[in-house]
Amino acid sequence: MAFIAQLTGPEGIQISMDYISGSFFTASISSEVVRWVIDENLKFPRHLAAHLLVDVYAQDWRDILPRITLPTLIVGGEASLFNPQSQRWNASQIPRARLELFTEEEGGSHFMWLENPQRFNALIRDFIGS
Repeated sequence: MAFIAQLTGPEGIQISMDYISGSFFTASISSEVVRWVIDENLKFPRHLAAHLLVDVYAQDWRDILPRITLPTLIVGGEASLFNPQSQRWNASQIPRARLELFTEEEGGSHFMWLENPQRFNALIRDFIGS
């Protein structure tokens, strides 16, 4: 909640910039791409971003996961700020879920779709085709 308070405070833009540039990418990403992501993120008002984060962080979806009956692809990154163990657990809770984890060398950050679009798009095409 301290981060949420900072996000909505007078330093919210700088907090966002620091968080995105320091947490969401592997070391191999270009500064131009990071800047683009920051620019896109800052189009969303900080107070609404804070509300969205509170909603995501405060919800407990554990009872919902086993009830998912549609084919499910869970994609995560070994170098993501979100522990890949959480993605493994999520996949174990959803019947017939498919889990794909990108290694750090494959661009396995939070934005693996941006760092390795070839692999990410191939996974999506394969999943949709199956």
